[in-house]
Amino acid sequence: METIRTCIGPPLQDSLSRLLGTQNPDMINEALTLYRSKYSTTGLYENVIYPGVPGMLAALVKQDCTLHLVTSKPVVYASKILEYFSILCRFKGLYGSSLEGGNSEKTELIQEALEDQSIDPSLAIMIGDRKHDIEGARANSVGTIGVTWGFGTKQELITASPRFLVDHPSEIPGVVLSL
Repeated sequence: METIRTCIGPPLQDSLSRLLGTQNPDMINEALTLYRSKYSTTGLYENVIYPGVPGMLAALVKQDCTLHLVTSKPVVYASKILEYFSILCRFKGLYGSSLEGGNSEKTELIQEALEDQSIDPSLAIMIGDRKHDIEGARANSVGTIGVTWGFGTKQELITASPRFLVDHPSEIPGVVLSL
């Protein structure tokens, strides 16, 4: 289970390459096809929303924050997941990879969101549970909040050095107000 846990967050092709112990694109693509055959029909509906996240999103919107999702997951799946949990309406923009695996690196996705929405990086905050979120934000001069309730470990986040580290979604609106 710990091995699988490390695969959640980074681009899927990278995780499959590591799990399979190969750089062979044909093998990686075959594994990706098999994975997505289940994920696209049932797997994406097996996600669980963390307690407190809907309230956190509502509080941020009430504070006049504009929310965008930046994920290495294909944007088509991310959209369906947010819609399934009735929180899609909270987000102005969704940025994720293509089904072919392009545009899956967090640094580039954050840059795309900033440029597409004309967001001043000094006014943006990336909230994430993995080092990739923190590193991608830092590479784009975006503030960072690490969250310990996701798939990354607390130690992973401490090592990545986010500006803030929080343990519960209810803490996020207060941190954002303090900035």
